[in-house]
Amino acid sequence: MGFAMRLPYGIFDAHHDFVARNAIMAGELLLRLALTLLLLAWKASLPVLALVQVACMLFEFAVALAVLRRRHPEIRFGLASFDRSLVRGILGFSLFAMLLNVGNLLGGISPDIFVVVGPFTTITSCMVHANLDWTFGPLRYVFVSPVFHRWHHARAVCDKNFASTFSLWDLMFGTYHMPVGELPKDYGIDDKEMPEGLVPQMLYPILQRGQAAHRPAPASP
Repeated sequence: MGFAMRLPYGIFDAHHDFVARNAIMAGELLLRLALTLLLLAWKASLPVLALVQVACMLFEFAVALAVLRRRHPEIRFGLASFDRSLVRGILGFSLFAMLLNVGNLLGGISPDIFVVVGPFTTITSCMVHANLDWTFGPLRYVFVSPVFHRWHHARAVCDKNFASTFSLWDLMFGTYHMPVGELPKDYGIDDKEMPEGLVPQMLYPILQRGQAAHRPAPASP
């Protein structure tokens, strides 16, 4: 559901209509934050919080769709134009996220934690993935910024900037990479053997490591 609600934003991005997209996203985040704070002050209930999140998401989708039809009336939606392989990938990732949340609950994590963590991660995730050149100045060594995460997806580097909130972890483990005054020029990976699909891509690093472990060592000169 969440992926489908992001469809209008993909169209905004394709038309480089970032002002309208960012305005709608900012308005929805402020609405969600205000309703969440009111909920916490009134009664911290997980079902009510979930209802607030769903209501804000539906409201955001309706506003984005209305703005999209007004600014780009040539756009038409239809089930026939959907890519089935893409839908399967979205459903696969959604199932993975659901199982991950169920695993957290079975592991003993209190549902009350999600009352605070849910809105926080939503807001920070939108900020980190925003098309902004923010580096956070001297705080770049503590908090993840949009530029920091952009380097994580850069084609020119590999195995860098794994943190999603605190860049301090990458600094501690030697995976921090954010050159001052530079931005990535392209994104993606160079591995041509990377398989298609969510599950094969998740298993690929494990299988690759296993193959490397059984690969004979090169003969010494």
